[in-house]
Amino acid sequence: METQTRVCQTTLYQNELEVARGTVDIMPGTRAQVTLSAQLPQGRVKWQIGVADGTPAGFLNASRLASEHPSDSRMAPWKPLIYTVGSSPLTDFPAVQWRDVNSPTRINFRVR
Repeated sequence: METQTRVCQTTLYQNELEVARGTVDIMPGTRAQVTLSAQLPQGRVKWQIGVADGTPAGFLNASRLASEHPSDSRMAPWKPLIYTVGSSPLTDFPAVQWRDVNSPTRINFRVR
């Protein structure tokens, strides 16, 4: 019986954001190992709101989105705001943007 090696793609996620990819050769009856390294590219991020992980975690009403409709009265009100990067709390920034509900959202940040 001939042993076949399979090449498999591996993906590393930070929550829901893909941060690294690799391949690994797998043979029947053996163990395989792959080492992945994820790092933010240098010089690309000038400012950000929250953690870049593909989720709205930490934003206004984010913890309730999976169990409540955005119009549910138990949610904090969705409204237009001015958010200042570096001084406004993350929980002020809305997890969802609607043109007719919480628009305009203004984001202030300093470019250096």
